[in-house]
Amino acid sequence: MTLAVVAPPAAKRKDNERLDGLLARYMPQDAILIEQATDLELARGKKVLFAVSLDDGGMNSELDAMKRRLALEPTLLEGATGAVWVDGPGALFTKSIAREIVFYTNRAGCAFIPKALIEGTGDLYNFELRAALMKTDLKSAYGYHLAQLVRRLQTDRPPVPASPVELLAVAATNRLRNANTVCFWNLVRDALPGQVHTSFLNLGKGNIADCRGCGYQVCVSRGCPDRDLMVERGFSEVAKADALMILAPNLNDGLGPDLVAFINRLTHSANIGQITSQWLYAIIVSGYSGSDLLARQLLNAFCLNKGFRLPPYFAAMITANRPRSILERDGIEQVAETFAQQIAATLAPA
Repeated sequence: MTLAVVAPPAAKRKDNERLDGLLARYMPQDAILIEQATDLELARGKKVLFAVSLDDGGMNSELDAMKRRLALEPTLLEGATGAVWVDGPGALFTKSIAREIVFYTNRAGCAFIPKALIEGTGDLYNFELRAALMKTDLKSAYGYHLAQLVRRLQTDRPPVPASPVELLAVAATNRLRNANTVCFWNLVRDALPGQVHTSFLNLGKGNIADCRGCGYQVCVSRGCPDRDLMVERGFSEVAKADALMILAPNLNDGLGPDLVAFINRLTHSANIGQITSQWLYAIIVSGYSGSDLLARQLLNAFCLNKGFRLPPYFAAMITANRPRSILERDGIEQVAETFAQQIAATLAPA
């Protein structure tokens, strides 16, 4: 499949020099270069590398134009699979811009490979450890990992789950009957086809400890020292699942502490090879606003960091404040059915 490179240029030529040099060296000769928002439809159905240079303020005005078009055309990138490369002049903004790119493009139909990000900070100090392990310099380590990202993107083939496919819903609540996230999940679950087998893991409140940050060798050889719900059920159920559905209420514009602990503890699963390209879905419910903040947090933690795949339209984001009031929202059954259809299109295609 032909690679499309979406590379909105920074306003000043000097801000593009490093990215342009690496593009010339590592991109396939037949790659399609897309630099303007008006040409984004050329990336539909293709493997897409989003390659963005930032200016001194962490901005790229053509990228903003692309985001605007993506927000207005929710099927613009259907069938595309992406990865992200952000190059910046300083130590800030590369990751936050990457999350923006993934969020907007995913809502326009683009899927993302596991660990879909490479970022180059101004002095490339973020490659210091990797360069030391490779016994090379920072620039060479940067180029090597960029080439590896491009190779993974080009050769990526999503796994074909066996039937039935296993979808694990993960919640963290003591109010199963009244939680809006659970109420909406029940609607989605009931609308899924029979080929999708669902299971449910409720972390409750305070039942799992946060990650202690053990060294890699200790994590791999000894496992988690906390013999809690993650050890009893969490790790094994994640390993068996083809996809996760995170039920995430908006708590102070962020994920709750139990879900954060769950994500952090998945470092062990990643270290021992139990995260094997599982898909990530999410149901996010805010009382007033801010669901997009949690969506960015989830895609960053699971896809860019831990190694989960991001399907197109990965998150359903809904507003509801009173207990069970999500069931009173006009057209909520249709919203749930549409989300279920999107899930089935990836996990159980006809």
